Amino acid sequence: MIIEKNHLYKTDEAAEFLRLSRFTVFRLAKTGEIPSVKLGGRVIRFKGDDLLKIAGFQENTEIEQ
Repeated sequence: MIIEKNHLYKTDEAAEFLRLSRFTVFRLAKTGEIPSVKLGGRVIRFKGDDLLKIAGFQENTEIEQ
């Protein structure tokens, strides 16, 4: 999976990249442990640069798994 820092990712994509369950990603987003962006009512997205930081990668890094 390639993560681009300027892209918004769905919960499923964030969970896959972070190797967490969807439920865990939702819970961490709700508590603010994972930064997220709300789009309308129930839709949330995750910034690529935030996912890379959480995973321990430096900025401006593309990761392929």
